Amino acid sequence: MLTDELRSSLEADHGLTGVYGLRALIAEGGMGAVYRAVQLELARPVAVKLMHRSAASPPAERAEWERRFLAEARLAARVSDPNVVRVLDAGSGPAGLFIAYELMEGVSLRELLDGPEPPSPAQGLALLAQAARGLAAVHAAGIVHRDLKPENMLIDPSGGLKLTDLGVARDLTQDGIRTRHGLVFGTPRYMSPEQCEGLPVGPASDIYSLGVVAYEVLAGAPPFNEEDVAALMQAHASRTPRPPSELGAELPSGADELLLRTLSKRPEDRPKGALELAADLEALRGKARSASSAAARATRSSARTRVVRPHARVAAPTAVKVSTSHARSPRLAIGALAGSVLAAGALALALRPAPSEPTPKAKSRPLASTAAPPASPRPGVFKTASNRLGYEVYLGVKDGSVLIRIPGGPFVAGGVDEEAHEDEKPQRRIVLSDFLIAQTETTWGQYRKFCTDTGKAMPPIPKGQDDAFPAVNVSWFDAAAYCQWAGLRLPSELEWEKAARSTDGRLYPWGPEPPKPGQANCKISLHQFLETDSGAHRVGKDLAGASPYGHLEMAGNVWEWCSDWYDRQRLRSLADGATDPPPPAHGKTRVCRGGAFTNGIKEMRCSSRGESPPEHRESNLGFRVASRVP
Repeated sequence: MLTDELRSSLEADHGLTGVYGLRALIAEGGMGAVYRAVQLELARPVAVKLMHRSAASPPAERAEWERRFLAEARLAARVSDPNVVRVLDAGSGPAGLFIAYELMEGVSLRELLDGPEPPSPAQGLALLAQAARGLAAVHAAGIVHRDLKPENMLIDPSGGLKLTDLGVARDLTQDGIRTRHGLVFGTPRYMSPEQCEGLPVGPASDIYSLGVVAYEVLAGAPPFNEEDVAALMQAHASRTPRPPSELGAELPSGADELLLRTLSKRPEDRPKGALELAADLEALRGKARSASSAAARATRSSARTRVVRPHARVAAPTAVKVSTSHARSPRLAIGALAGSVLAAGALALALRPAPSEPTPKAKSRPLASTAAPPASPRPGVFKTASNRLGYEVYLGVKDGSVLIRIPGGPFVAGGVDEEAHEDEKPQRRIVLSDFLIAQTETTWGQYRKFCTDTGKAMPPIPKGQDDAFPAVNVSWFDAAAYCQWAGLRLPSELEWEKAARSTDGRLYPWGPEPPKPGQANCKISLHQFLETDSGAHRVGKDLAGASPYGHLEMAGNVWEWCSDWYDRQRLRSLADGATDPPPPAHGKTRVCRGGAFTNGIKEMRCSSRGESPPEHRESNLGFRVASRVP
């Protein structure tokens, strides 16, 4: 993180070496930060990536990070192509080394794929052809990208696509820089067989990775769905994927053949170059457009059904999808901040974990619009006293939960900060009646009593956890059944948000500043993303992160189920000043809130929203209970 001294210096003159004016933070991690900035002399918007001088220690490690940081700039500067994000400048300033890039307004391909309306085959092929042309320019400059994935493909509002993030790229023109056997770079879901085996890689490796992306775009799911990283890498190295048409994808003739050829195990069997692949993709696009026009004339078919898209888990469960949008704040997914990082003999980790979801089927269908099981007519709680903050405290009769009464009245829901997603906007003034919500997440000890009383089987308990840890590996249905047994209910997401942030619209439960150790069990720094996850901790540990009402772990530890169906337009559908608004009537996924030990700082914000299929169970997903006031 920026030191207070450096932050004050930057804020004082809003500049960097007198050339760039820093305007707003886009993203920040333990190693550096990306800012929206202005090139002062030209009044040109840019993105400036800073590497903090104090980011790495000991000195040898810092020197290696600085070498790689500047190598990224030098490699990117070689490429000048409409389909590759341009590097404009690099140097050293008060806060450390910096790289200036063109500023991309728009979204990543990942955000587009995970949005409410994925691209049609023709649209997807148009984007993929652009990616292939950009890749051809990268290869022409003597560079192998080595980390092609949807997160590293940015799309502007006009539909133009640009490749970014050369943080782990290999320079083929330098004979002295060679990848050692057994040193693995990349993101497992998109790695080539030779990458998975730690062998030297060339342009054909990038062709394979782009083939994996193309398969996901066109088939609705990646070619291999293993959640275990070793099994996933073995699949890339030895298994032939199913033709995408077998997954129910309606693709033009020749698509199966091209995708499977691109995913050949032997590099020499793949398309001979990225330009050849671009031409093949353009030819398929022409067929797809013709087929689409003919189908439109014949009938207006139902909307394309999304196939749930799983992603590999790398040393961390990532059950909850952090919702994305089609109109985000500017993104520049570059280098160690939002791209991949190197670990010898290991794998690259993303700062923003990708969603991990159930194995896809050929066709998905909306889940039944089943409302939450109702709480018992008489809440299963009784009043005990007041907490030290003056709020009434109630005790669950059956499960012993401690619930705090939230006074009725208005609060501000949603976010307007730089990190706010479109589904967090606009901010709305919402009025809620009094309600009760548990001080902590439901524990294993409480869930064990429920299972004993009802005969329900206990879920698997993560290694090393005892009865004081939050109950996880429970589906939304499991959590709702627990609440019905206890005479309680799940909180609505608006109730959850009010309990987390009170009435002053604060960014985090404890205030405006990002989390410090002891406030939230999450990934605060890049170093923590490289570490093996310590997992969830016992409930009630993060006392310094308490909400204004006294609730604990409302940021981090584990995601928490809410009662609502997820609706991307939830706040837009509500009038300002709405009182006790009803929840969405139907949906495919349920809302999760609070972030987890697997997530970074962004997901710790009170307004951050997650979603997950209600049948999903994961070791970073639990719940807390709520109730009406008796």
